[in-house]
Amino acid sequence: MGMKKVILKQEYSAGEDRSKGSVLFGIIGKLIILLVLIVCLPVAVPKLLGYEVYNIVSGSMEPAIPVGSAIYTKNTDNPQNIKEGEIVVFEKEGFVVAHRVMFNDLDKHEIYTKGDANASMDMAPVEYQNIIGTVSFHISFIGNLMFLFTSAQGKIYLMAFLIGGILCNMVSFSLKHKNSAGTNENDTKEAFDEVSKKNSAERKLRFLVIIGIIIAVLFLIIVAVLLKIYFEYKNEQKLYKMASDRFVSVNSVDTDDYLEQINKGSKCPIQVNFDELKEINPEIIGWIYCEDTPINYPVCYSGENDYYLNHAYDKSVKKSGAIFMEAANDSTFLDHNNIIYGHHMRDRSMFATLSYWSDQEYYNTHRYMWLLTPQKNYRIDLIAGYYTVANSDAYVVYQGYSEQLNEYISGISAKSLFKADLEKIVQTSDYAQKKYIMLSTCEYTSENARFVLHGVLQEM
Repeated sequence: MGMKKVILKQEYSAGEDRSKGSVLFGIIGKLIILLVLIVCLPVAVPKLLGYEVYNIVSGSMEPAIPVGSAIYTKNTDNPQNIKEGEIVVFEKEGFVVAHRVMFNDLDKHEIYTKGDANASMDMAPVEYQNIIGTVSFHISFIGNLMFLFTSAQGKIYLMAFLIGGILCNMVSFSLKHKNSAGTNENDTKEAFDEVSKKNSAERKLRFLVIIGIIIAVLFLIIVAVLLKIYFEYKNEQKLYKMASDRFVSVNSVDTDDYLEQINKGSKCPIQVNFDELKEINPEIIGWIYCEDTPINYPVCYSGENDYYLNHAYDKSVKKSGAIFMEAANDSTFLDHNNIIYGHHMRDRSMFATLSYWSDQEYYNTHRYMWLLTPQKNYRIDLIAGYYTVANSDAYVVYQGYSEQLNEYISGISAKSLFKADLEKIVQTSDYAQKKYIMLSTCEYTSENARFVLHGVLQEM
């Protein structure tokens, strides 16, 4: 009887431990599955109710719809019923855009639109056939969360989390079942007969417990990393949004001749308060802006090419860094080829959208950027865009006019993925007087890949 008491005492202790383990793994497993459901619900449930969900990456509709929002859209088969003031979602050069309706032309079956934050109406009206629907509502922060988990990598994470949650619940069930079985021993003989079986089962159970612990730890680490990335993106978006709100003002454009003004690029759409900007950082040398895109940033110059890779315009340490000028250039844009760098951020901020200009239709409606400096303002007439590598001959600074510059301009025009009327933009005889700018960002299509966008600086 003494042996039986010892065995039962040991089984009671092990059973108590298994009971605690069962509860712990059950909580972890259910928490993981619950978090996966929470992430999926803002997309899955509205889709079941007939909504299409899109992530807002441009600030053109601020403050009504902030960057990082998710918009929920009801598709429409009757664009003629869309009213002025509604926010309409439409396809434009392969992208989805959400802008406010200014006028619905029932005769021409076209809708004229405008981003709330833009100085003027969109360059061309939207044909009814390109209308997707109207925005019913938006949630301010869900878009960034969608961005993290709707990518291929994000879907793998979600699937791994779900499997991990299921495994944790399986471990919980096994521990609970084992504990229940351990309390049903009737006598010493049966206890001894099943020792070998118990040892084998215990080894399997320990293995499952270890796997469960590893999954739980990995889950917590991945969640922590993703949350860190999310809040970094959020804080950096907020930092640059505050800069544009504080230092940039939008010029008004007469809507009667907005198309002519935009097509000719005859009026700069924004003004920048450089006096206040330079109080924050005297190394700010300009501001680059492209309407209806995320490109709306200060340009910095430190005299070297590493500092602003991980420092924002206010010199705070930030993963997205800042838009900055090549160290070999003159900081007042006196060179004949000025090079500007910016990161390709996964939330499409900084210079991540440069590769959009690989599409001819996108170029057709985004022919201009603007570069404002404390000394002068320039319209950037875009002339070429293409993929290259980090050590290509595109990265050449021409401090003055030369025959090599002529060859350089002809070469980039030949490589361009869109066709611009170079002879119309800049006459060959004017090459000596013109100054050029090249915007560069990383691309993830291959190792050391870059996308570069060239333009002519037209003084305004």
